[in-house]
Amino acid sequence: MPKEVVMVDTNKMEWQPIEMENFPSGAYLKVLDSDEETGGVTALVKLPKGFVEPRHSHSCGHVVYVVSGDLGSGDVVFPEGTYWAAPAGDVHGPLRLENDSIFLFITDGALDFKPE
Repeated sequence: MPKEVVMVDTNKMEWQPIEMENFPSGAYLKVLDSDEETGGVTALVKLPKGFVEPRHSHSCGHVVYVVSGDLGSGDVVFPEGTYWAAPAGDVHGPLRLENDSIFLFITDGALDFKPE
């Protein structure tokens, strides 16, 4: 959690491409806050319709909240308003999007992407 109050007008921020080893292209983010000690981050993530993340894990725990659009996993499509939390090392995916989507994404450590 932040050590001080953080308020950000995300409407004034530009979307930045996500450039992470092994991560599929086409994803963008706005970093809202980060923790230099843990490497944790709070960000908005924007993914296009048809985007697919292969089966993977992360070294950090993370929370995803579907702000708009959807998040599909297996035969299930989770709609706008869905909350999902996964501990470090959890293997999940493949994940797919049926619509352009925006997520609130929070990690408890530095984010990596480990395809299975």
